[in-house]
Amino acid sequence: MTRRLRPKTMKLKGLIRGRNVNIVVDSSSTHNCINIDLAKQLDICICLVKDLTTSIATGKKFEEIGEFHKVSIHIQELHLQIDLFSLPLKEMDVVLGAKWLIQLGSYATNLEE
Repeated sequence: MTRRLRPKTMKLKGLIRGRNVNIVVDSSSTHNCINIDLAKQLDICICLVKDLTTSIATGKKFEEIGEFHKVSIHIQELHLQIDLFSLPLKEMDVVLGAKWLIQLGSYATNLEE
């Protein structure tokens, strides 16, 4: 993720374990991610993923990636159970990508307004 939000993103507020979190819905991200520092602070159980490398929009690659299963996230009245990968995200706590958006089925957005 780059420092500046791209036009294909939407910012939301949510809760994880009673803590306020900044969530970015990003249709150009393939997976769902959580800031590794936040995951540690919330004491979420981590499973290290072996032999997996990922890169972010800047091209930076990461090799030690954790996976978190069924993390409870509350966004207004919506309660989600989401699998997340850990990354050192800047200025955001959680990224919900295409893996989550696909579950919604068809949806419409107007990014000009």
